[in-house]
Amino acid sequence: MYYPPLVRKSRISGIRLIGMSIILFILLILAVLFYALAFPVWQIRLTGTQTSAIAHEDRICAGDSENPGDSYSFSYEFTDTHEHHYRIAQHSFCTTVYNDGDHVAIWYMPDDPTRFVTDLQVMLASIFSAIGAIAAVILLIVFYRLFIRPFRRA
Repeated sequence: MYYPPLVRKSRISGIRLIGMSIILFILLILAVLFYALAFPVWQIRLTGTQTSAIAHEDRICAGDSENPGDSYSFSYEFTDTHEHHYRIAQHSFCTTVYNDGDHVAIWYMPDDPTRFVTDLQVMLASIFSAIGAIAAVILLIVFYRLFIRPFRRA
């Protein structure tokens, strides 16, 4: 009697390969978002110098045409450790939290005081970094349980 040779089936099926690719792609997107958005804030916060600045309203943010006066971009006035006075506008960050004349904690880079972050930006980076870290851990656990663990048992 003729028995055909045994053909070993690959342990990685097409569905598993697609699932692995999707999870790894999402992890890559999370890493790129962290590097582009949160990493500069954390770098300035951890290696920069803290000081107090006075917030000055500069202009109404572009997206608030239907409710003018809701959020503003600000310029921040502060003095660095070398007693140089700066007033730097930050038009890329709009908020309703600060008012004109508020004292705000900021961190700036000593070699380039134009690179700075406010305490509100640090708080938002903390929240989004925590959410991203939780999502990454969940994805890594799913990746391990679905794709790595079955191979270790075999």
